Amino acid sequence: MLVALLAWSGCEKPNDLPRLQDEALATAKICQQRIDELAQRAAVLAPRVAALASDVRDNTTARDLYKQAVAAIEARRRDLQVQLPTGIQAAMTSGNPEELTQLIDRVRQTQERSATEAASALSAVESWLAIAEQRQGAPRASAAPSAPDPGDREPGASGSQPPVR
Repeated sequence: MLVALLAWSGCEKPNDLPRLQDEALATAKICQQRIDELAQRAAVLAPRVAALASDVRDNTTARDLYKQAVAAIEARRRDLQVQLPTGIQAAMTSGNPEELTQLIDRVRQTQERSATEAASALSAVESWLAIAEQRQGAPRASAAPSAPDPGDREPGASGSQPPVR
């Protein structure tokens, strides 16, 4: 009888569903914060992307990368707002903790992969924008060569020596 009691108590698992539900919600909150950061970063870039000249091939690439990043951000936002709550509810209804664990793992993997891809695309867009803005500003800066600043010379140096930098 003692063996049967020990065997029965060893097989019983505590109900992990509430803890797993809390973990899923915490994961969703962390992912939502990351999505919000990426969306804010994309929003800051939007006017600069819109201002790119449409006749330059590199600018088209930058626009396409920007659109990809925004689409990935919005898709992951929808996942968190619609699919995750539905998945949590289904797992809670079925009473299967393994289903909820798998859902959490899928969400983490998908969100992390998408966040990395979106961040990379936004970084590439930022680089394209910096290059495009530098090119636009370059002709104006090189049109009038600047004379050396007299304050750049070392004290006591003669006026005939170029500044040392």
